[in-house]
Amino acid sequence: MNDFLNKLFGFNHMNLIGWLVAGISLLSVSGFFGYQALESGKHMATGPGPDVYILATIALLLLGIFCLLLQIYCALVVEQINKQEKPASNEFLD
Repeated sequence: MNDFLNKLFGFNHMNLIGWLVAGISLLSVSGFFGYQALESGKHMATGPGPDVYILATIALLLLGIFCLLLQIYCALVVEQINKQEKPASNEFLD
């Protein structure tokens, strides 16, 4: 069971770094779309309106927050797996 969980959540913690990078990237891209929403209000004749950019900003913000929360969850699961794998010390045999 522990081998399956280690493979699922990343034994070498690369999965954790991947979710962290994905979350930060999505948050930065959502900032770009937020800026585009502000700029598109000035130039209504060209390109899509600000409502499209605002919806994209909200969606990317929520997705970025989800990625960061998933990274925290994966870190907690890996911590629990590591606690389960530690052998109990026997004071009488030492």
